[in-house]
Amino acid sequence: MDLLIHDIDFCLHLFGRPEAVSAVGYADLDRGIDWIEGRLRYEDRNTAIVTGGWHHPKSFPFRMEYTVVSDGGTLEFRSGEMSVTLFDASGSSEKVDVLEADAFVQELTYFAECARENRQPELCPPEESAMAVRVARLLMASRERNGEEIPCRF
Repeated sequence: MDLLIHDIDFCLHLFGRPEAVSAVGYADLDRGIDWIEGRLRYEDRNTAIVTGGWHHPKSFPFRMEYTVVSDGGTLEFRSGEMSVTLFDASGSSEKVDVLEADAFVQELTYFAECARENRQPELCPPEESAMAVRVARLLMASRERNGEEIPCRF
C-alpha cells in the first residue's frame, strides 16, 4: 500500500479501471519484507504489471521506473537517469523532453494549492485515489490467495 499505490494510480490514470487483478508476493513484516507483483488485466486482454515493496537492505537507494509498450514503440523511464526514452518500432530511439522537476514535490504543491484555494482537484481527483486503494486491496487479497484472479466489481 505504501509504495505501489502510486504505480496503481498511474495505471488507472493511463488505462482506467481494470477488469480483474491478480498478485503474488511475500510478506514477513517482522523482518521488514513486504513485496508484491501485481497484474491489472483489462477488457482488451492488455495487462499492466506493477512490482515493488520493501525487501532491500536500508542502504539500497529508492528507485522507480516504468515501461509502456505500444504498437508504435516503447517509452521507458528510470529514476536514476531522470529521463524518458522513446524506442520506436523502426529501431531508433530518442530522449523525450520532460519537465525537470520532482514529481512528488509537484503533486504535494498542487494538493496544497487546492486545499488553500478550497477547490476540488482536477488532476488525480479523490475518486481516482479511492479506486487506487480498492485495487491495492484486491491485489493484497489475491496475494493472500496465491495469485487468484479477482474481478474489479466497483
